[in-house]
Amino acid sequence: MKAKVTGEKEHRRHRDKMSPPPREVELRSQGSLLDLKRILVPIDFSPTSLRTLRSVLPFARRFGASLSLVNVVERADSSNAQNAAHLSPEGALVQLAKEHLAAVLETEVAGLVPAEAHIRIGRPFLEIIAFARLHEVDLIVLGPYGESHLGQSLLGSTAEKVIRHAPCPVLALHERERAFV
Repeated sequence: MKAKVTGEKEHRRHRDKMSPPPREVELRSQGSLLDLKRILVPIDFSPTSLRTLRSVLPFARRFGASLSLVNVVERADSSNAQNAAHLSPEGALVQLAKEHLAAVLETEVAGLVPAEAHIRIGRPFLEIIAFARLHEVDLIVLGPYGESHLGQSLLGSTAEKVIRHAPCPVLALHERERAFV
């Protein structure tokens, strides 16, 4: 008896016929309805982080949650005094980040949900986790990190560390998936 090899298209068609119709699902946490009041979205101004923000907006709106956009400016190596001077809270990079965040709030969020922007200085995963603890964030939404293989290995480790150490649930979006709302 020969085995029939089917392609992805046939597999999906068969799977869809066997699957029950989609239905609305309530998000539950520890036996009670998940109450999302504050959602943290790390923003690095890359196209992928902006796509993540756009994906989160209807989700936040549906739950009546506010957004906290956080950009982390990494500290310069202490051996490089010239860069360290630019990374002080009043430094050029922080000022540039503030301007970019203000523009993102104005153009992307545009008053659709309550939102605020924050700049942190330090290691990204530590600052994201510290912010989530300090501000009692209910959910962290991470987008796909890294557009290249090198980026995935470097930036992916930030996402992995956030997922492992976050004080709240973390939703990691996959770039090739459809919108989740």
